[in-house]
Amino acid sequence: GICRSVDSVMTLVLMLTHVEQSCYKNLFDLADPHASDGGLDQMKAASFLKKSGLPQATLHAMWNAVASCGGVRNGKLDFMGFAAYCRLVAMVQNGLATADD
Repeated sequence: GICRSVDSVMTLVLMLTHVEQSCYKNLFDLADPHASDGGLDQMKAASFLKKSGLPQATLHAMWNAVASCGGVRNGKLDFMGFAAYCRLVAMVQNGLATADD
């Protein structure tokens, strides 16, 4: 499930290529152009990531999983947390992880 996938995703995030970093940074900036001043708040993250087409319950489980690994600080998703979240979205969309715990 998602919770079991987060540790490996956080490890993968540390190994992002420059192209991936640039892509995720562009998405992060699109989600909220002012997010760099402390992170992406939950409402803006939810609104942006809802575009993935995944159920709200799945997106919420991902938020909690990323938060449990330190990707959320003071209620805001930092860039590394956002990158991990995007990786989880891709993994679920491609059948590499499931939303069940």
